[in-house]
Amino acid sequence: MSGIHLAVLGGKGKSFVSLLAVGGGGGGGSSFAYGGGGGAGGMNSTSGVVLTTGTTYTVTVGGGGSGGGEPVSGSGGSSSFGALLSVSGGGGGGAYYNSGSSGGSGGGGGGGSDPSGGFPGTAGGAGGSGTSGQGNAGGNGGPYNNGGGGGGKSSSGGAGGLGYAGDGGSGASWEGQGAFAGGGGAGGNPGQGSGGYGGGGTGGAVDVFATSGGTNTGGGGGGGGYDSDGTPGGEGSGKAGGSGVVIMKIKTASYTGTVTGSPTVTTSGGYTFVKWTSSGSYTA
Repeated sequence: MSGIHLAVLGGKGKSFVSLLAVGGGGGGGSSFAYGGGGGAGGMNSTSGVVLTTGTTYTVTVGGGGSGGGEPVSGSGGSSSFGALLSVSGGGGGGAYYNSGSSGGSGGGGGGGSDPSGGFPGTAGGAGGSGTSGQGNAGGNGGPYNNGGGGGGKSSSGGAGGLGYAGDGGSGASWEGQGAFAGGGGAGGNPGQGSGGYGGGGTGGAVDVFATSGGTNTGGGGGGGGYDSDGTPGGEGSGKAGGSGVVIMKIKTASYTGTVTGSPTVTTSGGYTFVKWTSSGSYTA
């Protein structure tokens, strides 16, 4: 159905809206060394959705997953608009040697060890899988102290390899409301993985901190690098994923203004955009 309009069907008012939901991003992996990037929260949208006048729709906004976990960091929370649209949170990134979790987008695998003393290096962990229609898989960790990047809405996370950590997968934009669901970059040595477009955090490196996923973007957290001093919670620790978001687009003439959760309300071109950054509701 093209456009968004108000119709009267069978004597009962029904408004037609477009919706976006983004889950919370997964946390970046590892508490001490070379973690995988957190997967982006699942991202999906729909249009031509019917809201029945007088009905209250519960809006849930998922929180970001905790970073710095062993053997894998926390996954993000799911986001939804009533029963009309729901997405999963992003998978947490894996710690050193460990695999990332599956989610809306999958967390990246932790890095493996360097070859040394005539022995081959230990392979890194596998990236977690993404959810069809919501996101992509995380990248595999490499055997040279380089984790894999978390998956994003538009692309998978990059794999770690010799001399480089995996970048986070790219997110996507929606209706001029910003970019969302970028995967977290992985921790590595010597380099660090870049966060994906759409709020993905940057991975850590040797004595370089990772960064968290962007607030209300669903971006994955950056994977931990390495703290040469061995300080707990230092540069080797992955960071939290970003919280999610839910946005409704409705013709301004149809918008009731009956909301909870303190959403941000803007208008453009005859339409009203209602952006929930915390859980709430809308009454049609």
